[in-house]
Amino acid sequence: MLIGMKIISMMVHPSRNALAAEQFIREVLKYCDGKPTFIVDNAPWLKQALEELALQYNAESFWR
Repeated sequence: MLIGMKIISMMVHPSRNALAAEQFIREVLKYCDGKPTFIVDNAPWLKQALEELALQYNAESFWR
């Protein structure tokens, strides 16, 4: 995640699911003031986790 063009957290996880994403997002939120807007790829588990936490996000394709 970027804040002011700075990465504040990054994690490589062996599974791709909404539960793992939600745990990661909750950790990231500890470093944020308010509710930030997340920039994510189009992974459905990321969108699901952000929607369950009622957080805003922009889904972008990172493939060129």
